Amino acid sequence: VVGGDDYDGIDADMVDMESFAIARACARHGIPLMGLRGISDGPGELDHINSWMELLGLIDERLAQAIEERAEMALTMRQAIAQRQFELKLQPIIDVATRRPVGAEVLLRWNRPGLGEVGPTEFIPIAEETGLILPIGRWVMETACHQARVWLDQFPDQPHLSISVNVSDKHFQQP
Repeated sequence: VVGGDDYDGIDADMVDMESFAIARACARHGIPLMGLRGISDGPGELDHINSWMELLGLIDERLAQAIEERAEMALTMRQAIAQRQFELKLQPIIDVATRRPVGAEVLLRWNRPGLGEVGPTEFIPIAEETGLILPIGRWVMETACHQARVWLDQFPDQPHLSISVNVSDKHFQQP
């Protein structure tokens, strides 16, 4: 526990860097905060952002940057869900013997403003860690099912067309 202005010997495990990174990302995006979690052994210690800024100077800058980037991605991912920035791309599945399509695999992409298309290896791990994978996965399933219905209506003579969707294990842990 840190007391007064003495920050010597701070253990990185003691610092809630994710909360700090989220606070910085929120501030950059103009999102007001109701409060901050932090470390303290009494009222008034490390209770404002300037103390966090001082503390950050004592923590490996690369670690702080990585945590901040992940927190910012989580924050913008929440906005992306609300703003419908995700899209599904369909990769055809072809029967090798007949050379005819038998369905498609769903590929999730994020069209992040200012950055373009973000691949799943960049955002899925963070979505799983933050629980955002649940609303994203729900949207993916609803959209894929809708597409399957469209295909059934358009191609009633080909009911075998299927859509393959990758599902996070987090979905199976839901009641």
